[in-house]
Amino acid sequence: MKKLIDWKGIIFWSNQFYAIAAVLLTIESYLKFYHQFPTWPIMACVYLITLLYYTQAYLMEGSNIHCEERFNWYQRHKKYLYTRQLIGLLLAVYLSFQYLPLFKLFSPLNFRINIFIGLTGLMAILYYLPISKIFGSVIIFSLKKIQAWFKSITIAWVWVVVTFLTPLLLETDYTYSNQVFTVSNFLLACQNLLFVLLLAILFDIKDKSADIQINRNTIATVYTYQFITNWLVPFLLLLNFSSIIILYIISSISFNYLLSQIFIGFLILFVSKKLNQLKSIEHHILCIDGILYIKAILGILFVKL
Repeated sequence: MKKLIDWKGIIFWSNQFYAIAAVLLTIESYLKFYHQFPTWPIMACVYLITLLYYTQAYLMEGSNIHCEERFNWYQRHKKYLYTRQLIGLLLAVYLSFQYLPLFKLFSPLNFRINIFIGLTGLMAILYYLPISKIFGSVIIFSLKKIQAWFKSITIAWVWVVVTFLTPLLLETDYTYSNQVFTVSNFLLACQNLLFVLLLAILFDIKDKSADIQINRNTIATVYTYQFITNWLVPFLLLLNFSSIIILYIISSISFNYLLSQIFIGFLILFVSKKLNQLKSIEHHILCIDGILYIKAILGILFVKL
């Protein structure tokens, strides 16, 4: 049990890093929409759901975990992790139904919301499926491209729904459902989706060799590193910049918030150029997914300024 208190085990392999980042992004969303902090049950549920989601993915992946140190940690602490999964699931279900108005989301009056939630649930489940193995030898290049994009978009979609759209959906009066489907909310969702998509693409670069060995199609295995860093990342950043600038023009976001998001974009571009210099997986997590923390903290600081 000595290794269980190892800092890399607790923070990185145990997925606490992602869970805390999700909570911070949810706080940013709440301040953006309502100028107040989310309630503790909402933050607890976001934390637990993120922890459950990522831990289950690594538990199911088994020997394909792309880091020997993480794989060994999971093998040593499997009993602890399964126990934590069960306790976390029970807590998340209890908090969801005891403190959160989830019943509103499934009202017959909210057909579009129901479809949206159902699609999100399907995408979250598909993230766990070994699509490459299911198709086997019938994989063709065009299908590889679709699978590669699907993996990254699925991750980005789920993150945006949990940390950005859930606060909006939970707090909206659905007597006026057009409160959700506005141009500003759509652009904000796109901007957040592009942000997480960029990080997901960059993170897959470190797993390229292992993904090729297990026949997993990612953007990093389908496209070259030069194409991703020289063309794809700048193009997605341009779309991201465009959405935030349009938002600044048509909505009430502050100039400081606009500058903070542009700074995040240039930070992503800088990190993308330095990926080959990163050696360990914890360095990749800190440099790539650490941008989640920077975005959330800057968003919290500048959302009102």
